[in-house]
Amino acid sequence: VFGEPGMSNFYAWLIITLIATAGCKRTQNFPSLDMNFATPTSVVAHSSGDYFFVLNSDDNRDFNQGSIITISKEGEKVAVIPAQRLGRNFAISGNDLLAIYAGNEDGVAPKVDLFDAADAKSLKLSRSWELDDCNPINVVARANYKYFAVSCDNGSLYIVEFATPRSDSQIHLVRRYPCA
Repeated sequence: VFGEPGMSNFYAWLIITLIATAGCKRTQNFPSLDMNFATPTSVVAHSSGDYFFVLNSDDNRDFNQGSIITISKEGEKVAVIPAQRLGRNFAISGNDLLAIYAGNEDGVAPKVDLFDAADAKSLKLSRSWELDDCNPINVVARANYKYFAVSCDNGSLYIVEFATPRSDSQIHLVRRYPCA
């Protein structure tokens, strides 16, 4: 039927395999992260000293996303906002909170988020940047300084100058250092 003897068995096996494989693809349903902790990777203190921000990365893929949880100095969870999975690090400078995220297996790009943290219980996203050519591994900021820096696993270094309003801030690739 298909030419050489025995080839009909091969084609029948191939068709059955393709049909079975197509039937296996399904959407995964993850529980909502809400106020749970899931692989917290970074913690920083709010400028008031009364709160801490916890970056949940959900490295184990137990939930549907990552998050940023605000906790009081007594350890009470007081607020949460959804965030990209694979959060890596935080930095805070006055009321500016920076979070960096690695890219993930779902094709989500690595990125940097800049939040207004004036009200610790109500973070507001001011600006977000996707980083196409790197996975960020560290972010550094200092109070009363108008710049912050992001380093990446491929040797790239980005610098941002805070602008007013913060949504006008721009990120620039400063240097790509070779990795050994």
